[in-house]
Order: sequence, then structure tokens, then C-alpha cells
Amino acid sequence: MQIIYLGHAGFCVETDSSIIIMDPWFSKQGAFDSAWFQYPKNHHMGDDVQAILTRSKKNKYIYISHEHQDHFDIKFLQTLISRNFTILLANYSCQIVKNKLNEVNYHCNDIILLNDNEKYTLKDAEIRLLIMDTELNCDSAILVKDESHSFLNINDCKIYDRLENIKNTHGNIDIFTAQFSGASWYPTCYRMSDNVYREVCQKKIASKFETTAVAIKTIKPRLYLPSAGPPCFLDPMLLSIHFQDINSYPQTPQFLAYLDQHCKSIKSSTKWTEIWPGDILDVASLKFIHKSSTRMNAIDFKSYVNSYSDEYKNLFSGRENDQKKIDPGDIFVQLKSELLEKLSKLQLVNHTITTLLYWRISECPEKMYCIDLVNKTIKITSHIKELNNYYRITAPAWLVNKVLTREISWSDLALTFRVTIERVPDVYNTVIHGFLILDTNKIQSFCEKMQKTNINNERIIMMYQGKQYSILRYCPHQGADLSQGHLEGALLVCPRHQWKFDIKNNGKCIYNETCIDAICVDNH
Repeated sequence: MQIIYLGHAGFCVETDSSIIIMDPWFSKQGAFDSAWFQYPKNHHMGDDVQAILTRSKKNKYIYISHEHQDHFDIKFLQTLISRNFTILLANYSCQIVKNKLNEVNYHCNDIILLNDNEKYTLKDAEIRLLIMDTELNCDSAILVKDESHSFLNINDCKIYDRLENIKNTHGNIDIFTAQFSGASWYPTCYRMSDNVYREVCQKKIASKFETTAVAIKTIKPRLYLPSAGPPCFLDPMLLSIHFQDINSYPQTPQFLAYLDQHCKSIKSSTKWTEIWPGDILDVASLKFIHKSSTRMNAIDFKSYVNSYSDEYKNLFSGRENDQKKIDPGDIFVQLKSELLEKLSKLQLVNHTITTLLYWRISECPEKMYCIDLVNKTIKITSHIKELNNYYRITAPAWLVNKVLTREISWSDLALTFRVTIERVPDVYNTVIHGFLILDTNKIQSFCEKMQKTNINNERIIMMYQGKQYSILRYCPHQGADLSQGHLEGALLVCPRHQWKFDIKNNGKCIYNETCIDAICVDNH
């Protein structure tokens, strides 16, 4: 087995008879309305993939893990001349990737939907997809095994609660790759003091590093490859993120240094190394062929990003004229219809939600929509009703227009990081989050899955300080299996998103009002 790193979350796995291309993202226009760009640059790797697909006589497959544009690069797929390949997709309840391929009348050998853990047999290997389908997070991981070796690529799929079972079921893993640096709009888009912002960033980094390290310790691969790292933000609106004294987007060397310091116990059996687009790994020997002579380190990063952004100055300056053509007043009016349609699909709202949601267009600061999720009403207001209990999102008209015209999705809008959010108190609420980031056609399914989690009363027993506690087995956030969590003192940590539940306080989450109903059942 040979593995070529394509950049970001992309890999090309080659066996004696098969080639599997995973999540190729090469578009020079980046992703999420050109908010994200590949780091390091990997645009040249698109030509390499074109050549592989054209020249190789092996059976060829392209795997797309999920619909996010840094994994599903439809523009690149449309450039492929040779279409003698099969596309492999996870069988989600909502087939966004397949639907988009059908919309452009995409032709290839076949498009195959695989269920969770379903075996797909190649000539000399097998593939399994491990699927997480919660609407808020629809993602998949891929396991490739040939007669001698295996490669588990979970990219940014949060199946941490399943890793022990995967290893026990499928045996030793030779090569493992997983995201070590998240990319979310919290805290990047949130208004908070500099001190609080730094504290939140530090906590997010520590949490992500610990989760990935635990995953490596669980899998115990021969080699861990850091991938799906942070993107570059080259838009002048976003460029300053890279030059903050701290942000929530650590680079590879920072994580590898963490592993060196905190994972010495597995270092003798597991190796890790930084990889660069074009690097070729021979799995049997764990030896690399480094095609690129360019390697990065933390000292070079600032100059690298500045030079990179200079290449896109014309792109962003040229967009400004088009943005000015959008009438903010019209967008404000149209936005209400969209929000009402989303409200109509919201069938599950906990009536303890007292927080009102406010939506404002940047160019119309004198008015905004006040959205009551419980009573499903929208009113125009000039001020926030309760200054100690509200959630407000502000976005430019031209960006909202792209959602209304379906150029980008609501999820894409969130990932552009071009919105500003105020949340008082700073407490996460799953319903509000789902309402904001999900397209209308996904909200009903989201509600149904939340309802299924809420009514699942399966319980497990855990030990704390020598006593038995009965708790709800599944996390109220997105249904992770808490039997795979771990204790930090009296706090049970969810293996997926690191929510912490206080066992001594009835299992109440320390971040919000959710609870896992912890009951001491030991009479002694």
C-alpha cells in the first residue's frame, strides 16, 4: 500500500489493483465563498490527480466524506477529463453531495452509497465507511484494508466514541489520520473581551489536542499523519485572524510538539511526522519520498500567508463592486420570508428557551428581526429587549443574498466567518445553533433526531470515587456514547465534543442547561 498526501484532508491510497482518491480539494477559489484557502498551497496536486486518473489502468474510486466544500470540490471534479472511476459516498439521510452531482449531470462509472460499516469489496482490498449523521454534523470516515495493511482516515469526523470498537472489530491500524485543529465560528465570530477570547481559544486548542491524542492512544497505529489542519484566511476581512497573538487554529508543528511532550507512552510504538502535499508514503517500510523541497515552520508562517494573500488581492477588490450592487433594504425584506420558512419546520423547541434571537443586516443597523423560536414569531425592532439574555447575528447584505439565491448554504454562511455574533449569556443552545446553520430542508430531520436522543432513556453505570452512578448513556448534544467518555475529577467528558457533565451535581453540563441525570445508586 502506498499513500500520497494531497493536502488538507486529501489522500490517494494505491494498492496493487486499486486507487482511492479521498476528499480532493484543489480549487484556486478556495471554499465557502473564498473564505478558506488550502494551507499549505496544493493547487498543483490537481494535475497529479488528473494524471493518475488518466494513465492508471487500475480500478479507480473517489471518496467524498461530506458536503463541506473543503472536502467536496465539485469544481475540481468537473475538470476531470477521464471519468473512469466510481464515486463512493456515505448514505446520509440527506444526500447533498449526490444531489449536487445530479444537478450538474455528473457522469462517471457509478455513484455508490454505503451504509455505516458496510463492507465494499475491491479487487484486492476492502473499504468501510464509518458514518455520523446528526444533521448538525454529517460526516464520515474511511477504512481501507488490503491483505497486508490498513489506513484509517477520520479527517474531521467526530467518531471518537467508536474508535475502540473499530480497533477491536477491524484489527490493528497501520496508518491513522485525524484532524487536530478545528475550524468553527466560535469564538472567531463572537464579540467578547480580548482576555475571554484568548481563554476560549486556549481551551479549544487544549481540548482538540487532548481528543486527538486520546484517539491516537486508542488506535495505536504505526504512524499518525496530521491532516485536515486549519485553512488560510486570505480575504482582507479575515486575514488578521492569522496574526492574533492567539487564535483557535494551531499549526501542525504545535500539535506534534504536544504529542512529543504528552504522548511519550505510545511513542515507542506510534510515530508521527509532518507531511506536505506530494509526500509519498510506503506503508510497509514507513519511508517517505518527499517530492516538495519546500517545508514550513512557525517562523515562516507570517511571510507565507502575506505572500499567499497578495496573490488574491485582485479577486477580493474585484468583488467589492458586485457587493455594492446589492440593496440591503431588499435583502432585509427577503430574509424574513426565509426565516419564516425555517421556523415553520422547527417542530422541536424546548419551552425553557427564553433567549430571543436577533438577525441584523450590517448595512441596516437601525432595525433587526426579533425571532421567538418558541412562539414562532418574527417582529421588527430597533433594540434588544433583554440585554442580559439575547443572541444576535449580524451579516452583510451581499453575503445574506448569496444564501437567499442558493449560491451558498446556511452552513456555508457560518463557515465564511464573515458574520458577527453576540451571545449573552455565553451559553450554547443546540436548537438555536441548528436553526441558524441548517438549510430549511434539514431542520425537520434535525428536530426528529433531537427528539430521538431526548427520549432515549438507556442508562449505564459508571464508577466515581468508589460509588456507582447511573447516567443517561447518550449525550444530549448529538447522541455520543458516554460509555466511551472519561472522567476529569467529577466531570464526565463526552468523547465527541468534550462537553463536561458534573457527576456530583446530578450530571448537569457545566456549559449549558443540559443534563445526563446522574444518580448515585450505591447505598454505601
